[in-house]
Amino acid sequence: MESKIRLLFQTNDSEYRRFYWFKLKDGDFYWGSSEKTTAIMEKATLFTPDKNIINLNVPANYELAKKVYSKYSYHEDGKVHQKITDQTNGNLYKSITKWTNIDEITEPKRFMAIVSRQLQFYKTYNKKLNSENSRAIVIRFKPKELEYRFYLEFFICRKGESIFPETLIKLSNCKIQYIFESLSADLYLCIRFVNILGLELWHPEKQIVIIPNK
Repeated sequence: MESKIRLLFQTNDSEYRRFYWFKLKDGDFYWGSSEKTTAIMEKATLFTPDKNIINLNVPANYELAKKVYSKYSYHEDGKVHQKITDQTNGNLYKSITKWTNIDEITEPKRFMAIVSRQLQFYKTYNKKLNSENSRAIVIRFKPKELEYRFYLEFFICRKGESIFPETLIKLSNCKIQYIFESLSADLYLCIRFVNILGLELWHPEKQIVIIPNK
């Protein structure tokens, strides 16, 4: 059984922007960016969750690095990998961490958090919303929000009542919005997001991706 979901940003009546895709196939979960990303093998971001501190550093060779396709996989046995596809050097596989076995998830499992670019820096999407037999989640924004950045967290949840953890980044007086979409008969994809202030002018064309160790 395969379930594929595409997440898009709608920034006016007829304009959609690419963001991420998610797929559950034969018990394994996959996700990745809908466009090429920059391949930097050194750590650019250090996150200290117990202190809610992010130290940001743009590597000196960032602008010279190749653009590649990158996707993550979360397997039934809990192992998490990253696959980087480079047309010149082929595929590179990295072991990231190990989480709870997928069939043992009993509470929302956070698998990624993102501080987005300004929305205007995401490429437009020109295919059908259900292209490649996928379903589309569309987050609608106002045109004036093109210069905004958003903080998003992503979870796999089991059907039924769920208690969500606090956000990785401490947020004050923010209205957090939630979206749920089914992955299978008993698993859901949950996305929660909020407008994040204070980073509008920090490299507005770059995004921050956090993959939890646990």
